[in-house]
Amino acid sequence: MTNIRNFVVFSAVSLISCASIAGNSDILSRQSTGMWSQHQGTYLGILLGFNLNKFNFYNLNTQFHTVTQELFLGHLFTPNWGLEGEVGSYFSGLGLAMRGSVKGYLPVSNRISLSADIGASYISTFLEKGFVGPYFGVSGNFFLSKQIAWTFNINDIISSYNVTPGIKVDTNFLSALTGFTYYS
Repeated sequence: MTNIRNFVVFSAVSLISCASIAGNSDILSRQSTGMWSQHQGTYLGILLGFNLNKFNFYNLNTQFHTVTQELFLGHLFTPNWGLEGEVGSYFSGLGLAMRGSVKGYLPVSNRISLSADIGASYISTFLEKGFVGPYFGVSGNFFLSKQIAWTFNINDIISSYNVTPGIKVDTNFLSALTGFTYYS
């Protein structure tokens, strides 16, 4: 699991760095403004997928899979970066997750783009209290039209928190999702 987490973090940082470099160069400005995968402005999407949920509680490790749904809204300030917010359910509807992130966005071709998110998340579960953790994600989009993309997303939320004084729980929520994104 650590290798997957390291891959997601490395991919997110690398993609945001590449998007920042590309945004500061004239490479993308020479491309056709008619590219389907190059956007600025607001977007809205929905994703459906599975979570691998891992808990470490008093050295008792448990993991299980659940269904997750996400509804997200974002704004690209340039074709290469923006902000995104999301609300979704984890634990097959038994938990609520919210996140905010900075998004690096890299149009690869007319129909394909890659993106990475780094931010923070809040998850409330069937446990007594919610917790905050870092959020990392990488995505790919295949554009079906100028405004609609088929989206693939892998994200990871990691947290460690005290349920009560002296009782610590380490968590990891790794998700793989697919859905659609509408760009205005």
